[in-house]
Amino acid sequence: MSQLASNLVLAGRAAIAVGIQPSDAPEYYLTYKEGGGIAVEFSRIMDLEMTAEGKVVAAPIEQGSFASYNKVASPTAIRATLGVEGDLSDLQSVVDTLFELKDGTELVNFVTPVREYQSYTLEKFSYQQAAEKGVNVLYVEINLTEIKEVEPQYTDTSAPAITSKGAKNPANASTIDKGRTQSQKENNSALREFYGGKIPLKRG
Repeated sequence: MSQLASNLVLAGRAAIAVGIQPSDAPEYYLTYKEGGGIAVEFSRIMDLEMTAEGKVVAAPIEQGSFASYNKVASPTAIRATLGVEGDLSDLQSVVDTLFELKDGTELVNFVTPVREYQSYTLEKFSYQQAAEKGVNVLYVEINLTEIKEVEPQYTDTSAPAITSKGAKNPANASTIDKGRTQSQKENNSALREFYGGKIPLKRG
């Protein structure tokens, strides 16, 4: 366990031992990514473990060529055990919210005094309640996984039109809609009608 986690455990135990109220304890809560409203507010912390990992390519690379594409950041994982204090209605509301976050796709931020962890999904949770610890306190273990979202990139892949001159096979030329065109037969019919049934000879 890291030094930070150890300190958090000691702080949580001390808070329970002396009966620190939620208003005096450090703030830990889940907020909705969309809208920023509070999803769950915790009154005490028992322990917290955060794992951040960056995977590096295994193959050898040229000296001096180590770049960002050689190292990929894996999603951060958080496991924390926290306490929620309230009456029966409050505790039921917390459990209902946690089930909704676990079953749904809504993302949350995990706010702590040290850091705000943004864009996480609740992958798993469990809770316990014991008479010796107080029936009005719920101890919840949450497992959060970071969701990395990127903006989609689009490129224009349309190919230029192929003319009949540029195509090796005229059948491969691009078809272009030129609208309705008159055939030579239609043109001759129009000329006969204009000249009274006879088309004058061209004189060169």
